[in-house]
Amino acid sequence: MAQNVATTGPVWSHAAGPGVRTASQAVALAWISWGVMLLTPAIWGLAIAMRSSFLGQPAEASWVGWGAGVLAAAWLAIATPTMLILRGYVLRAAWSGRPVDPDSYLRGLVGVWLTLEAGAVVALIGATVSGSAWPGLLPAMLAVLALSAIRPDASAVAEPPVLSFDSPAPAR
Repeated sequence: MAQNVATTGPVWSHAAGPGVRTASQAVALAWISWGVMLLTPAIWGLAIAMRSSFLGQPAEASWVGWGAGVLAAAWLAIATPTMLILRGYVLRAAWSGRPVDPDSYLRGLVGVWLTLEAGAVVALIGATVSGSAWPGLLPAMLAVLALSAIRPDASAVAEPPVLSFDSPAPAR
């Protein structure tokens, strides 16, 4: 039996109105973003590790590799806790059990993910340019590990209210 799309609507419908993201859209977008941000540095890092091990390259890195590794480690040590604090502020409604606005949910999570992604990419660029897995691969893989632990969670997101003239006024 075929489903009537006009009554149920697809996941990407504008049920709450144009320009308003629904909770299901926010969660779907969060999962897609998280997957891309997780797989990109992971595959790149594995390629660097495999190239280094198969070619038998020495563990000596140029100043570019060391500089990028140290820069990435410093970025991750300073920016990640800062973004986690900001994410907590943006998602503060969830602390009291209230649902979070879908756009705030995305802003909070994607901000932390982009911070981790930036640190991983800087480290991997240094490892790629220097031709050595060390030291760039260590901060990159730590960023990927942290990114894998901060997954999307649909339990914190709220559906935006659908206002119509037929709905009763909210109780005060």
